[in-house]
Amino acid sequence: MQNRKDLKITTNWLRENNKKKEADEADQFLDSVEFSFFVSPNHTAK
Repeated sequence: MQNRKDLKITTNWLRENNKKKEADEADQFLDSVEFSFFVSPNHTAK
């Protein structure tokens, strides 16, 4: 998942710029999206 990697870079940038709260929220959001993506039985691989 290339997008996941790109978004991870963004959350790291937020952390480096003293935006830990925003970075944590972004990580939680990504984890929940990733979870629902993999758990969904009828998802189609892009």
